[in-house]
Amino acid sequence: MTQQPSFEQLPPFLRKIAHWVYQRAFAFWQRWGEPTVKIEDEMKRSHVRFVSASMLSMALLMGVGLPLRYLVLPDNELIVRRVFLAIGASFVLLFFQRLVQRGYYQLGIIVSITLATVIITLTSLTFTIEADTFYYYLIVLVFASSILPMRYVFSIAVVHVILLLLIAQGSLPAKSAEITEWILPNYIIITTIVMIFIAHRNYLDRNIRQRIQISEDRYRKVSELVSDYAYSMRREPDGSTHIEWITDSFERLTGYSQTKSTNTQDVSGEVTFSEDVHILREALERAFEGETTVCQVRYYKANKELGWLEVTRKPEFDPETGKVLRVYGVGREVTSRKKSEEQSHLLEMQRDRMHLTQEFVHALSHDFRTSLSNIETNRYLIERKSEAVAQKTLQPHMDTIHQYVQRMSKQLDGLTAIADLADMHFAPASVAFQLDQIMLAYRSVAAAHHIALIVKNCDRNITMNMDAIKIQLALRSLMDNALMHTRPGGTITMEAVCKLDTISLIVSDDGEGIASVHLPYIFDLFYRADPARNVHKGGIGVGLSLVRFVAEAHFGTVSVTSEVDRGTTFTLKMPYTPETPQKRSAPFGDIYQPGEDEPETTLTR
Repeated sequence: MTQQPSFEQLPPFLRKIAHWVYQRAFAFWQRWGEPTVKIEDEMKRSHVRFVSASMLSMALLMGVGLPLRYLVLPDNELIVRRVFLAIGASFVLLFFQRLVQRGYYQLGIIVSITLATVIITLTSLTFTIEADTFYYYLIVLVFASSILPMRYVFSIAVVHVILLLLIAQGSLPAKSAEITEWILPNYIIITTIVMIFIAHRNYLDRNIRQRIQISEDRYRKVSELVSDYAYSMRREPDGSTHIEWITDSFERLTGYSQTKSTNTQDVSGEVTFSEDVHILREALERAFEGETTVCQVRYYKANKELGWLEVTRKPEFDPETGKVLRVYGVGREVTSRKKSEEQSHLLEMQRDRMHLTQEFVHALSHDFRTSLSNIETNRYLIERKSEAVAQKTLQPHMDTIHQYVQRMSKQLDGLTAIADLADMHFAPASVAFQLDQIMLAYRSVAAAHHIALIVKNCDRNITMNMDAIKIQLALRSLMDNALMHTRPGGTITMEAVCKLDTISLIVSDDGEGIASVHLPYIFDLFYRADPARNVHKGGIGVGLSLVRFVAEAHFGTVSVTSEVDRGTTFTLKMPYTPETPQKRSAPFGDIYQPGEDEPETTLTR
């Protein structure tokens, strides 16, 4: 972008004229000096602009400026020939200037230098020889030094020196002496100074390029280590957009080569999901309007899988005009994050459904408990107020009602416990303490059924992160199942096995056992091995399902082994991360404290 000159020092009328002239001249320059083809390389594009503008300026100078000068200020009789020569040279320059606009800037440099040298030489030989004419050689040399390497500039200087010597040989003695004694030495001195400056400039340019190359190498190595890709987009004067550069990470990220990129979006329609292409385009337009944009789009990987890209664009403004020069962008692969967000959303929906189910179960349980409480109260009143003769007849039915009420209350407890699994509260807790609690709760029940209850505890210093209430619910379900299917005189064993990375809670009995056909389904919700079981035995198939849910909530598993008439063993296995052992006090008072030197405790009636 070119900074517009200030005309504040001019009067208002002349200021408007100056602005109008400048705007028209700048529009003309941009129209006829800009490349007419798309050029990827920034350096080449800059060279094309410079050479094109220089040749256009020289063509205007030779085709308009010089003829006007010759006509307005004639200095000899060869004015007409000079005018035609200048106009002819300007047409030649305009022809090659159009080729330069198409990218052939090196050809334009060669033609410009050759034509200028020929015109200067012919003017000197054909017309009157003036000392100032030879200084045009210096202008040609400076023009060549702006783009061409040092060796070409040196070659042009040598050619100019040879031409000066030839002109001196064909001139009059006075002019020949002037050329050889004054013009030629000055030309050599000034040329030497110019070449020294060129050499210094080339040295600085090489250092800058080396530093840029080092920086690019570092950036390339860093870009190879990250999954994001970066790019730069520029808008052409005709309104089209052009990707200036893009990092190699694009190909590694998407699986497509960089040639798949188009001029209007970061990844082509062949890569981007068709329904999301408009999102890229709209965000790109907002970026070129000066807005920092972030958008997420779906894209097809090379293996045709659908992934997610997050594309961030930030505009770069021209400090002088405030217009957007280009847009920098970064593309990030966010497929994993999107999947995680989707999973989180699904989990949130699942929690909401679980919460709704939990509220429903609690409300239903409350209603059923109220009804059962009324039934039990009325049963009790009938039992107390009935006469002795009638009581003997009614008592079996009253006992049946009582048993069903207890059974339904127990199953409601199980359903409520399953509904409450949606709310897990983990905290460090002693493993041995959980078995101690179950031992205290069931030792009297086991004794009443003439069943031996054995507890084999692990190290009392071992704790694990658990929901202790839920673990005790699972152990209670296993104990209820064992008591239900163990004959009087049998044995139930609770054991905690603590290893380096797992803790297993085992409940085994020597009771009826379970047929192998039922084992694969024993933990399914509402599954019963004996659908015809009576009220005295069994429930609705909730207890063992509760055990499985608790195990899975602790990232563990539950398994069963059983033989008919030989007993059943349930194993609740959970992952465990050892902590530094710490001495703990006894789990609770003097109610029940098996010593550390007592590996097992047996209670029998």
